[in-house]
Amino acid sequence: MLEPGLLRYRSFRLSCKSVAVLIIFLSFFTDAASRTIRVGVYNNPPKVMIDSTGKAGGIFIELLEAIAKEEQWSLKYVYGSWERSLNRLENDSIDLMPDVAFSPDRGERFQFNQITVLSSWLQLFCRKDVNIESMSDLNGKTIAVLEGSVQQEVLRRARDQLSLSFDVVTLSEIEEIIDFIRNRNADAMINSRFFGYNKGNNGVLIASPLVLYPTTLHFTTAKGRNLDLLKSIDKHLAGMLNNPGSAYYNILLNWLHEKPRTFIPRIVFYIIISIFVALLFFTIVSIVLKWKVKQRTSELAKKNSELSSALNELKNAQEEAIKREKLHAFGQLSCGIAHDFNNLLTPILTYSDILINDLQMLKNTELLKQYLTQINNAAVHGRDIVHRLQDFYRSARYTENPEVIDINQIIRDVVNLTRIRWTHHTTDNEVSRIHVVFNLTDGALITGKKSEIHEILLNLVLNAADAMPEGGTLTITTEVNNGLEIIVKDTGIGMPEEVVTKCMQPFFTTKGEMGTGMGLTMTQSVVKEHNGTVQIKSQPGEGTEIRLQFPELSEDIL
Repeated sequence: MLEPGLLRYRSFRLSCKSVAVLIIFLSFFTDAASRTIRVGVYNNPPKVMIDSTGKAGGIFIELLEAIAKEEQWSLKYVYGSWERSLNRLENDSIDLMPDVAFSPDRGERFQFNQITVLSSWLQLFCRKDVNIESMSDLNGKTIAVLEGSVQQEVLRRARDQLSLSFDVVTLSEIEEIIDFIRNRNADAMINSRFFGYNKGNNGVLIASPLVLYPTTLHFTTAKGRNLDLLKSIDKHLAGMLNNPGSAYYNILLNWLHEKPRTFIPRIVFYIIISIFVALLFFTIVSIVLKWKVKQRTSELAKKNSELSSALNELKNAQEEAIKREKLHAFGQLSCGIAHDFNNLLTPILTYSDILINDLQMLKNTELLKQYLTQINNAAVHGRDIVHRLQDFYRSARYTENPEVIDINQIIRDVVNLTRIRWTHHTTDNEVSRIHVVFNLTDGALITGKKSEIHEILLNLVLNAADAMPEGGTLTITTEVNNGLEIIVKDTGIGMPEEVVTKCMQPFFTTKGEMGTGMGLTMTQSVVKEHNGTVQIKSQPGEGTEIRLQFPELSEDIL
């Protein structure tokens, strides 16, 4: 038989082992019930933000924490820039990303929860001293956007489709963008409409009436991963959206300062208590509740109708803006066509006037044939311009039947066509106030549309002639070295720096009523569409040099 002390010792050891096993079991059960979710956060108040103490907050964060409390999730926030957070989501470094606008491209990369968390649209916010009210006002401006955002892609498409000229700067943080604009390095930014609620703006930016691209905001996971998270979020959102007193509406009230929504008056609760006292009161309360539910449902339906109406108005406004921009673009094209026709009419009118005023030249058949040839060439180029106008709405003009163009031949044709502008003609001889020097290299070939290359060289030669009213030297050079370079240089009056920076803007001219301001604009557009570049060097009193650079001709074409 065991000693009483030994029996007590063994009983104590057995009790300790039982407690240890129980503790281990409870610890395992607790860990299994709680799931840790890694959430990517960045700074974009009031939707998502990090305060000065490093705590995450904002509409999406508070909504997620309310859902996590019900699901017994443990949230771990991982801070980073917008672009870095999206990359982490794809690389499985985080599980969930809030405040992601849906787009077709992102639909290929990520999974979105089905129920829209917030409806939004993109809006322009500009510096107080900058006025931007339409898409055309963006020309010449610098716009800042968040790197990797939908705004970046929307701006790129608008610039390409509407042929606008503005710079886009991408930064990784909202605070960087605000400081960037405050320091006058940019004129405006594109962000969602909720940026207007951002107190950190401190009045640096004001909302512009220019809005575009309606969108919806969601919670997002990597493609094919954590789909159960999205299903749980949708389940809770469905319940919250149908309950005006839910955490969802309280969060919107807190951040967006909407009028509080009262679902059941306080008096109703007192009446409900009286149900236990009298059946009659129960009937009255039941009627009141039904009436209040009907009233609140009507209000919600009205709100939904107003939101739908606002979205329709926004869509109509966007369509009207696009129509106005198309008309503006057509006006620019028409002005450019008028500019080209004016250039082509010069040799026609001049040579015909010479023949009319000096009929003796009709006896000189060789000179007469030369003048008539120049008139015919000008008319042929005028016909090509008309064909361009007819093709205005066609897409990809340069991809259909590209021509191999001999630049040297076009240069000689242009000089012969424009020589009348700087040459005084008599019956016996010609006196030129401009000396033309050709430095042409063999093999100066490109592919494209011959009529348009002819037009831009015609513009450059006429501009050079106009810059030398007292005469001078016009030097035209072609160089073939890893591509083709055309250099048109004059010894004329030149241009100051401020004119050089603006000379390729539409409708900018220093010729007064004699100019349209579309010559160099059209030149830049044509060269760009031929995958080339334009460089201008000029100094007052030292003349102007314009370089057109085109890519090397493909061996397949040769």
